Amino acid sequence: MLNWPVMMMSAVISATPGQVAPPAATQATPEEAVRLEDVVVTSRRLRDEAGAFVEELAAPPPNRGLARWRGAVCIGVVNLSESVARPLIDHIATVANAYDVRIGAPGCSPNVVIIFTDDAPGLATALVSREPGAFRVGWSRKLDRGKEALDAFQVSDGPVRWWHISMPVIGATGRRAIRMPGDEGPIYVPGEGRVNNGRPISDQLSKVMIIVDMTKVEGTSLPLLGDYLAMVALAQVDPEGDTGRFDTVLNLFDGHGRAAGLSGWDRAYLSSLYGAHWERVDPYTHASAIVRDLRRAEREGDDVAVVGPTK
Repeated sequence: MLNWPVMMMSAVISATPGQVAPPAATQATPEEAVRLEDVVVTSRRLRDEAGAFVEELAAPPPNRGLARWRGAVCIGVVNLSESVARPLIDHIATVANAYDVRIGAPGCSPNVVIIFTDDAPGLATALVSREPGAFRVGWSRKLDRGKEALDAFQVSDGPVRWWHISMPVIGATGRRAIRMPGDEGPIYVPGEGRVNNGRPISDQLSKVMIIVDMTKVEGTSLPLLGDYLAMVALAQVDPEGDTGRFDTVLNLFDGHGRAAGLSGWDRAYLSSLYGAHWERVDPYTHASAIVRDLRRAEREGDDVAVVGPTK
């Protein structure tokens, strides 16, 4: 099931996916504060704005929490020369490292696959047709966003499209929390009973497929593209989210512009997602965590603080 490396190699001929060893410890690049018309943003308003930001970005499977990476991430890039693919992989790995996401060693099997093509809709349709089980499974509705979202993935005209697969796991151990074909007997959460009644369940990213339309990203700098790809590789971002009024790298291709890469909002989103306890993360608690992170940054005088969206 979900044999993505095999599917990737069968779909693309001209390149080999690359992997990167864990980068040296780095610090996130400071972001300039973004203020809203030089007015004071109250805690209530900031909470509302953070909630709206999460609502536009977050796209977990129905009735599931927000997933994040727990194990090592292995990045594979296809259809780019080694001289371009390697810096791109290193850039994404550096962003991931800032949130304590482990990067797989050389030779690992890619679980983040980034394919560059000049026919993104055609490639997406071909992949889904050839390996439908790699995108959706028939025995559970808890791993992806469903048929309509997969249809949109195939017909999208955006410069970048992505598909996430996640897995409900026991927060304390990381073990799978749902039954798969061939399992015998129920699954228990220690101290909490059966998983359907147990609280400490979280959602873990297991696969991410990203397809980049080379004809539509031409002229984009590698660091900017790397930040954009890192954002959608590390979080379940809604391709249809309306982020225009927020300062986010996700506006890179929609006319609103974002010339400085990951914004303070983006970093707060990822920091709160990966800084949460290993139990289910819902949009409401995630938004509250973002507010706490932003307020803490303000108190500490950190330049990454963001106190309001752009106009």
